[in-house]
Amino acid sequence: LAREAPPEIKEGDAITVLPELIDSTSEGAVNVYHSHTLNQFTQEAKVELDSILCGESVSKKINRLGFEGSGRGYSVLSLTTYRDGDLVKTKDLAHCEPHGRWIEWL
Repeated sequence: LAREAPPEIKEGDAITVLPELIDSTSEGAVNVYHSHTLNQFTQEAKVELDSILCGESVSKKINRLGFEGSGRGYSVLSLTTYRDGDLVKTKDLAHCEPHGRWIEWL
């Protein structure tokens, strides 16, 4: 499948590139995925990411699926939804071994 329809990969700072990518999508929901990324963001960049996604959710449904470290020896798979300019909720879906050796669905 990847050979038939290779994903487009954009280089750059997510805070800068993300709004353009979201604006270029068609109608419907936009799904943003990140894996072990937010530990590289400053606190200000994390706030800016949520701000961008809130702003974009005025005109589109935005879902953010994150797979990030917890600081407790496992990673957390979580789903955050944004609607009508607001962060609606974040729900933890699973605890996982950071390299995929095990997953515990919640």
